Amino acid sequence: MQNRRPAPFNVVPEDTTGTTWALPEGAIVRLGKGVLNSGPDLDSVALSPDSTYFAAGTGMGLWFYDVSTMLPIALWETERGLTSAVDISPDGKFVAIANWDGIVKVLDVHSGECIVQMKRSEKSYTHASFIVFSPDGKRIATATDRGVIEVLDIQRSECFAQPEPDSRGENRNVTSQLAFSPNSKIIAATCNTPARSGLGWVSVATKDPQTYLWHPETGERIAKFAGGGFAFSPDSRLLACTSPADTNNDTTSVHRFVSVWDIETKERIACFREHENQVNFVVFSPCGKWIASSDSGGTLRLWDFTTNTQQMKYTDYGIASRHWLWKIVRWLQKRVDSKNLGSVSSRIEPMHSQEGTLLAAVLPAPINTSPHTYPIEVWDIERREKLLTIERKPRSIGAAWFSKCPKLGVAYALSNKRQVTDETHTFSTLREPTCYPDPVAFSPDGQVLASTDGDEKGVVLWDVARGQARETLMKDTRINSFIFSASGNLLAAGISGNTLRVWDFEKQHKPVAEFSAPGLASPVVFAPPCDRIATVHSESNKERIDRTLYIWNLQSREKLEVDTGHKEYIHAMAFSPDGTRLAIACSEGIAQLWDAETGREIATMEDHRREIRGITFSPCGNFIAGGWADEIRLWRADGFDPLHTMPQPEGSQKPYALTFSPCSKYLASGTWWWWQEGLEKMAIRLWEVETGENIHTFWGHTSDIQSLAFSPDSMLITSGSHDGTILLWDVKSFISS
Repeated sequence: MQNRRPAPFNVVPEDTTGTTWALPEGAIVRLGKGVLNSGPDLDSVALSPDSTYFAAGTGMGLWFYDVSTMLPIALWETERGLTSAVDISPDGKFVAIANWDGIVKVLDVHSGECIVQMKRSEKSYTHASFIVFSPDGKRIATATDRGVIEVLDIQRSECFAQPEPDSRGENRNVTSQLAFSPNSKIIAATCNTPARSGLGWVSVATKDPQTYLWHPETGERIAKFAGGGFAFSPDSRLLACTSPADTNNDTTSVHRFVSVWDIETKERIACFREHENQVNFVVFSPCGKWIASSDSGGTLRLWDFTTNTQQMKYTDYGIASRHWLWKIVRWLQKRVDSKNLGSVSSRIEPMHSQEGTLLAAVLPAPINTSPHTYPIEVWDIERREKLLTIERKPRSIGAAWFSKCPKLGVAYALSNKRQVTDETHTFSTLREPTCYPDPVAFSPDGQVLASTDGDEKGVVLWDVARGQARETLMKDTRINSFIFSASGNLLAAGISGNTLRVWDFEKQHKPVAEFSAPGLASPVVFAPPCDRIATVHSESNKERIDRTLYIWNLQSREKLEVDTGHKEYIHAMAFSPDGTRLAIACSEGIAQLWDAETGREIATMEDHRREIRGITFSPCGNFIAGGWADEIRLWRADGFDPLHTMPQPEGSQKPYALTFSPCSKYLASGTWWWWQEGLEKMAIRLWEVETGENIHTFWGHTSDIQSLAFSPDSMLITSGSHDGTILLWDVKSFISS
């Protein structure tokens, strides 16, 4: 196989981490690599056939990483970003990607040239969650989570088949698998669809998984079988899948059977019923004579489908993925003591070193427990010795290991010839948080930036000068929303939907205050004097959802309850600089001003035609700014007496995030509505408050801008986006000192 390395687009040689690669004009650093698509199999990651690099599609572009160093080697597709699915061709020559706009591309790995670009059909509705090359490399198939499947001919650059799971199109969700047969002549998918009479044996009409088979060239349906977790035989003649009981009167949705079907005759030629728990995966042996299956109880079974008998049974080995199940059984047949690798393991991937040593990457996880946070271990199978432990971060690029890349751990160990026992290795470039930064906030000295982590656990502190994550506060705590006090020494965070906690940075082990109330939601805001906190709560009854404000006193622990009268979302709220007033913005198009000491409503501004997304006070206390669908309004802070209206450019996105500069002379606004046709980037606009003039516009994020903040010296603006990145912008040339 030819060793083809990705074209090194956008590489800055002196920056090995990629924080300055492909920066938009005006930006000085990027924090985070972007959010990964979180589909069933994390199909936004693909490992090269020679295991030397991998591709990761994120909210900001397509990253390529070197396996031996775990450092980025190229950054592609930054113009639009928003990559939802990735695959690399079997010969390693091409990479196929799909983005959130419905665009599918096939790119030459070595040159970066776009070989094919196609727009998915309008009936696709959403972006592709799956993309896969055929084994012969001539076609690619894509599928949305709504079940629209398309087969694309690479040479003809066109879509020539659109298989439909069900003629009525009911509930057609591709849930877990999309694959070609080994001979490339069949395309199959597991979907949730009401079963009815038709080709093949089907279960009672339910929403249980069904496996559909089609001709890839015509889209004609070949068969439909009850069950999922399918696998083709090596000769493409048989299909094995999990299935429910074999009588039409059985209404259970638990798939405890393994069925083997002759695809041509549509007859079931074998059925294995010994599993006592839900069967998760099945796989054929390379010779095609055996089948292995695993269930949720941690049992592996080996079947001879020619005699319809069970040959072997192994217990307490965890939930094995179909990608590696047969190799596990092969090890067990060789009498390898896998219990030394951890009695419960959900992923194992073998690889031989150049010296012939059999190594394995193992992902330990208790049965029925999500393994997102468990480390990967690399073992010498023959010596039963652990060589390496690799930590992972949920939903970071490193989380790709969870799905299809445990092999990365082995490849890394081999390429670096690691022989270090009980040593934990972490890769900062792979473990960067995905930065869902609502909000982002500077420390009082401007040296540190804080954001929430991508998995909503903890608050990440970033070193602004170095552009790297420094530490994570409360990293084991799930946080729904957070805010810093004006002094910077207190942090308030909403925990698990019902609890508000306040920490002192110097005493993180114990909160200085804790408040409890049902339905805690975003946002959470500090009063600048740091003596009060306001929170939004949602309480449901049979007729409506009530949005209530609680204003908590940190000293007395008392709360002031304010019934806002709203049943829709409260998108934003802000205290006045002296903490005496509280402004809120809700999706009903209403802005309100409340007395924070008495709970009395001071003023209301209504425009029911459009919702208001953002609201903020100026640091001087004289102004309030609010963002409507197509304009920003500036009012006097003692009510809602209008001062300026700042219209957004025609065809532009809606203003959402708002922030004043510390001097109150300037206002920054960030936009959302990323799916608007013809717009590739989100706008960050800088406005002069006195005149209402738009003095500059930055373009860079590929998705909604959720938060903005000025640095204390007003020289920088930080923006946090739904694309999973934070950008720092230099504004000193556009504002007066």
